Amino acid sequence: MIASLERILGEKIESAAPVSGGDIADSQRIITAGGTQYFAKMSKTSTNSYIEEAAGLRALAEIAGGLRIPLVHQATEHFLVLEWIETKNPSRAFWETFGTELARFHKVAQDEFGFEIDNHLGTTPQTNPRRAHKEISWGEYFAEYRLKPLLAHKTLSVEFLLQAEFQKALPKIQEILRQVKEPPSLVHGDLWGGNFLCDLSDRPVLIDPAPYRGHREVDLAMTELFGGFAPGFYGAYEREFPRRPGYESRRTVYNLYHLLNHWLMFGAASYGAQTMAALRSL
Repeated sequence: MIASLERILGEKIESAAPVSGGDIADSQRIITAGGTQYFAKMSKTSTNSYIEEAAGLRALAEIAGGLRIPLVHQATEHFLVLEWIETKNPSRAFWETFGTELARFHKVAQDEFGFEIDNHLGTTPQTNPRRAHKEISWGEYFAEYRLKPLLAHKTLSVEFLLQAEFQKALPKIQEILRQVKEPPSLVHGDLWGGNFLCDLSDRPVLIDPAPYRGHREVDLAMTELFGGFAPGFYGAYEREFPRRPGYESRRTVYNLYHLLNHWLMFGAASYGAQTMAALRSL
């Protein structure tokens, strides 16, 4: 695959070293004969995922402000080539900057839900029909295009107790999301601890997005699903763009989407009980 990547870049590759952290793609740090460094994902099997990811990164970059988004050099069915970004451990200042800049990013109001293309959340297809927020409520959009497609998946459709608990919880989910009156924001869509970096100037870098236009708190909820970010992140976000009352209930609803997806990807033994507990808590 290196020869194919050389043709795409138009440069001879001096070295290619695996990069840890990716569960889905073969990721490499590429250094060309001219000394240019790239981050490359590659797959021998044809996939639309790299084109989708490139589209997501470019959309985030349009309104990134103080957030850094990797520059996309090439995106094909076999390769995604991004700028190489040197990183370091986050400082206290980083977390405050991250919270402030994510809040400012979310403040950029959008006219509709959805996204220009469908994409993936991990390995799971994510459909993003574009619907004006005056045409459909956020609660309807989230139920129809986030929760219900996962529950209809062949793996989860036969989980009868899960299906029964969801039907019982659905009126409460709709009641909780009726509280949302804000216009949509562009969201990262998969904002956990593995999907951001800290560059050498303490600037937050967003990677591996699953973006769409929706309610901003889906990003905040996801940050809390696997242990949470540093307190300074949340304090800075609150000062810039406070969450509305009722966030704790909405957090449960939003993270239900990710728990269902993790059930699909990693199995009931890892995520079944946590998903059922979330449903029953509503």
